[in-house]
Amino acid sequence: MSDLSLPRETLRPVLRGVRGEAPAGGPAGLEAGWTPDCVDYAGAEIAALRARLEGPDWEAPARPWNDSGTLELVHVPSGLVFVLVPGGRFRMGDEEGWPDERPVHEVSVRGFLLSKTPCTQRAFDRVGGEDQRKTRGDELPMEGVNWEEATEWCEACGLRLPSEAEWEYACRAGTTGHWFFGDDPASLGEYAWFRENSDRRPHEVGRLLPNPWGLHDLYGNVLEWCEDHWHENYEGAPADGSAWVSDREEDLWHVYRGGSHLLDAARCRSAVRDRNTMRRRFGSLGFRPAASL
Repeated sequence: MSDLSLPRETLRPVLRGVRGEAPAGGPAGLEAGWTPDCVDYAGAEIAALRARLEGPDWEAPARPWNDSGTLELVHVPSGLVFVLVPGGRFRMGDEEGWPDERPVHEVSVRGFLLSKTPCTQRAFDRVGGEDQRKTRGDELPMEGVNWEEATEWCEACGLRLPSEAEWEYACRAGTTGHWFFGDDPASLGEYAWFRENSDRRPHEVGRLLPNPWGLHDLYGNVLEWCEDHWHENYEGAPADGSAWVSDREEDLWHVYRGGSHLLDAARCRSAVRDRNTMRRRFGSLGFRPAASL
């Protein structure tokens, strides 16, 4: 059992999501590193996280709160660090973007876990799976996997791909601009490996600045598969954050998000979306696994 199993009195300020004095109890457990600037999680989210830690697949790091104020867990089978994304509402899409990013619409998202970085090659190899990677390095993002292979890898270790709504919600982290740092792309190189600073190759994950919730490499390095089938716009899109999937056999196209080391700043925005067939691979396409609470 994790060291997060502390008396409820010790965790009550965190369980309630109350900002104020740091909870007492020393460095062990959920209160380690907690400050008034930490994210206000719902009690149900913390309870679900604690339930996860009862099993063998998740562990708490020595300092569960990261510098961005969100909670982190380690997924034991893959070794990846996950961020607890708090539930909430946001406006999905961009009225100033391409037609497939419209109409902008409000979406409610339940709290969930999302990998802090794209899946690394080390993590992929720990679980195993098919791929045709063009680069090699333990901390490089996994690439050269199609949608089916990414999905199979996730299922093999109890994970899943995020929905398109979850991906954008986590990327924005409460912001509303073209990028989570604002509307001026001049700062993009501080957060992403893209065409202007990448030397047209992937880089080790987590080397640049994270978004406000502690997630790295959202706008660059490799593109990231989502669970959803491709739709030409958001007319009729779910409002509950779930994946927009079809049961028609001819729907073989799936969404990918983010940016890559080959794309310019305009293609590395929070709302940018594109698609690929579920069985096609290319070198700048990887994935970022998720898990439900």
